[in-house]
Amino acid sequence: MTDRQPLNLKPIKGLVWRHNGEIVINPGRPFIRSLDDLPLPLPRHDLLPLDKYRAPLVRGPYAFIVTICTPTSLPSTATT
Repeated sequence: MTDRQPLNLKPIKGLVWRHNGEIVINPGRPFIRSLDDLPLPLPRHDLLPLDKYRAPLVRGPYAFIVTICTPTSLPSTATT
């Protein structure tokens, strides 16, 4: 067990979570028309703790393994 304080999940729009066994559905978040408008930290690699992501068998300046996943989904009105 840890003595960390529980996270306040109520202000996070679009989140579904459990509180004391009950499912809580927060209000939805606004639709983002252009994913290019999202403030992603890339290419700000200086914000990442790269010293924790060194590949053990690789030497040199490119010895880091960092994967950043940015899941997205299509709106339900998408057609093929």
